[in-house]
Amino acid sequence: MATTTDVPDEDVPRPPLETAFDFTLHPLRPLPRFGQRQVVELSTAVSFDPNTIVMAATGHGLNHALQRMDYESYLAAQAWVRSLTRGTTMQRGTRESLAKLLPPPEDLNRLPTDEEMVTLPNSMTGYWRILFRTMRRGSGPTWRGLLVRLAWRDRQLHVAKRLGGKEQSALRAELFNSGIRYWASSGLFGGSFRPVLVLDATLQHLAWADAHLGRSQDAELRSDLIVGLVRPGKVPMRHWFDRILRLTGAKNLAGLCDLLAERADKSSQRAFTHLELKQWATSQKLIPAGAAQQMLAACAPEVDFERARTQLWTARLLTFFVSFVQGFSIEPVTQTVAQEAIHKRLALLRDECLAADATRSA
Repeated sequence: MATTTDVPDEDVPRPPLETAFDFTLHPLRPLPRFGQRQVVELSTAVSFDPNTIVMAATGHGLNHALQRMDYESYLAAQAWVRSLTRGTTMQRGTRESLAKLLPPPEDLNRLPTDEEMVTLPNSMTGYWRILFRTMRRGSGPTWRGLLVRLAWRDRQLHVAKRLGGKEQSALRAELFNSGIRYWASSGLFGGSFRPVLVLDATLQHLAWADAHLGRSQDAELRSDLIVGLVRPGKVPMRHWFDRILRLTGAKNLAGLCDLLAERADKSSQRAFTHLELKQWATSQKLIPAGAAQQMLAACAPEVDFERARTQLWTARLLTFFVSFVQGFSIEPVTQTVAQEAIHKRLALLRDECLAADATRSA
């Protein structure tokens, strides 16, 4: 296999930073494990739509909550969205209705002020602001920082068309050349660069998050949290289940099944079958959001609910990226091949982040 340096600068494609294309990607074959979807929605020509990311990670789109609300709550949520995207002020009664749905992220015992509702990073607009505002305090600075980075890159791409030729060329090289070289050397995508750019941009941010978590004082967070979930040999969901097994002390999935059944009897919750756990752990099926929440609640106190759920979302997102490679590769590839390519790229990007941090602190 060629190395990433085998693609000279003059041969690196020069994709437009903003195009008149319809902001969708159409895979060469349906994406496995994700409803055999035929279309992937984008926010810019070369970045995922945030709703796509949320759907892949959690199983629900951003509109899911609105569909489950009563009319008063729906109106409060609509007013909240307007306050985030347009800077309008909500009345106290509306904020009280909203607080029943979405507790303020910094302090669950008080209402957000008008200033807090509109003071967010300038890079955030639309869906990104909504996502940021709904993140709880327990999400931690790394995950909130990751969201800011994703939104900032999205903003960059939206305004890039206003740049002059020299500035646009410099930005294009900064954002794309490394990823294009890597994926060109893999031979997976042939000459199709748009899927490469969309995928690689998000992997860059996940690598940053993994490097940032590696500096945590918490041993659990330092344990190769993101890159480790896609390590070859097991699918991301199996890596996630292995962490649950380790924390609960269960020896295997059968032992976890017994533990969940015992606790289900005490809480009048439904028990999970061994077959269900095996299907979820091998990604034959994606674990439903409701089942995941019930399982994690039953694993308390050994398992921290918020942390395990965030790790679950990360594992699901990585599973989506593996499926993305399978759906867009020029020739059909196995999950193993796709996952190895994702892992190698993530590890490389993470190491680059760590090296850059070491240089800055030297």
